[in-house]
Amino acid sequence: MIVPSEVDFSRVLQLLRRVPLPPEGEVVQGADDAQVAAIAERYGQPLPSSYVEWLRVCNGSSAGPGGIFGARVQANRPDALDILDFHPEWIDFGWIPVAGDGCGNYYVLDFSRRYIDRDAVFFVDSMDGEGLTYVAASCLPIFLESLLERELGERSWPFSAAYVKDKDPDIMLIRDAILLPWYG
Repeated sequence: MIVPSEVDFSRVLQLLRRVPLPPEGEVVQGADDAQVAAIAERYGQPLPSSYVEWLRVCNGSSAGPGGIFGARVQANRPDALDILDFHPEWIDFGWIPVAGDGCGNYYVLDFSRRYIDRDAVFFVDSMDGEGLTYVAASCLPIFLESLLERELGERSWPFSAAYVKDKDPDIMLIRDAILLPWYG
């Protein structure tokens, strides 16, 4: 059983309603138990509660440069399970694909906690090997807000140190400073 972590996705949902979508549009809907179970089965361990809560609110969207991934979604939405079929090693790493950048690169929720003592979101550049390229946010809600704000015109995230530190001070808890986006 998942104990609610009281993560607030209301700001993310407000932004999601403002982001341009394909002409056919879409209805934001949450995942059901079977959809959540489908992705949890891949990992064989409990998923981060913030991720499960997000799936319950929004099971994927075409919003953003490469979409926000859901689990067992309709054919016209990005699906984390499809991404894991191409990158099964991410399961062992503790990486859940949560969004794309539109160029074949991904944002992953790393719940291994190897680099920071929380479930942070990292960018994975497909041309840069199999490692994490940089930390995008210290948690899923801040990542989703930042991604959608960028879609709406904010250009400071993720590479402006002052902007990111102000919006997401916990990003500085990263154990390897080379993973901060402004050092890349």
